[in-house]
Amino acid sequence: YIDTFGGDGSISTEEIDSDSFAKVDITNAGNQPHSIQLIQNLTIGKGRHYKVSFDAKADGNRTITSKVGGGASAGWGVYSDNVTFDLRNELKSYEYTFQMTHDSDPLARLELNMGTNDRNVWIGNVRVEEIEVTEEDPYNQDAPKEPLGNGNHIYNGTFDLGSLDRMTY
Repeated sequence: YIDTFGGDGSISTEEIDSDSFAKVDITNAGNQPHSIQLIQNLTIGKGRHYKVSFDAKADGNRTITSKVGGGASAGWGVYSDNVTFDLRNELKSYEYTFQMTHDSDPLARLELNMGTNDRNVWIGNVRVEEIEVTEEDPYNQDAPKEPLGNGNHIYNGTFDLGSLDRMTY
């Protein structure tokens, strides 16, 4: 918890269907979504696509938010959308995808934010996976592209986006 924003609680582990889950007992929800949060550092690369997935439930109806972003050294940058999920009493799977459009970050943060609501939360099976783009994906390197906002037709002039050979786009 982050006591600067009035959050207070504790964390323990609990088995659900033979899987270990983090149980977040919230005693004071605080005044910001990030007043109560779980954080995992991870490395993510510029131009890569990722899927964040997890299973969660609460002891009543509530929402939580999740995002991937940078820490203090990266100016608290936001790399993915800040996604809201509706939790209920029953366990459910959640996911979202994003493309890292900022510079690679070896200390990126996956945040699961539970502030502003005092209902307890269980979270488990958390994964962040690099994924391949599909034909429907707007970032598909082989799909036809409109010129960039500044009129440029060069999408990767710095040769730092996409696949390992850096020749994407």
